[in-house]
Amino acid sequence: MNKTKEKGMHLNAWSGVHGNEYTDRCDVDPKTRVTPFKRLLKYISNPPICYVLEVGCNKGHNLEAIDAINHEHDIDTIYVPTGIEPNEYAIKKSYVNAFENRTRVVHGDVYNMPWIYGTFDVVFTAGVLIHIPTDKLNQAMENMFNVSRKFIMFIEYESEQEKGTNYEQDFDYQEGVWSRPYGRIFEELMGDKVKKVAHGKMEEISNDGWAFSTKCSYWIYKKI
Repeated sequence: MNKTKEKGMHLNAWSGVHGNEYTDRCDVDPKTRVTPFKRLLKYISNPPICYVLEVGCNKGHNLEAIDAINHEHDIDTIYVPTGIEPNEYAIKKSYVNAFENRTRVVHGDVYNMPWIYGTFDVVFTAGVLIHIPTDKLNQAMENMFNVSRKFIMFIEYESEQEKGTNYEQDFDYQEGVWSRPYGRIFEELMGDKVKKVAHGKMEEISNDGWAFSTKCSYWIYKKI
């Protein structure tokens, strides 16, 4: 299969039936994500109002967890979370801002984001880059860098070398999940444009029982 068709099929799978089924079976309780995001965001020098973008947010459980921080006592920062998601079925089930009565999740993907350079204080992924084909990874990272004003965060599967795992459904047994040294890849791509702020295992700060806790590492970078 040629590379062009393969790239389209991966995105089409996540925006189609495969993404629909993933949305239905991954019913995450946002309350279990509040503490880990509080701990991660402490690494970030936040302004009084911090605009946060999650790329590939699915139903928005991480966005809801971040927004829940706003309702706690003695906070110094108000977080304004936004998401972008290629699966329209997931968007329909997404977290809705009750105050503004509108969704905070827009339809799109990491390759085509509708924001100008430096729109968000923090841009992050959680289990999304693991599904980006190797030949598209640099583009995805660069686009995240571009729409971020200050910080970029990855929460992804980590390994010293790239390791691919086959996806049966919708991928014709092709590789569809990649564990990688995401930090090293990003640092080599961006050079002196970024500085690493933090790196560690999610299991040290989270215990929600999903792969988010049990398999992922986190990397946080500041734009220079």
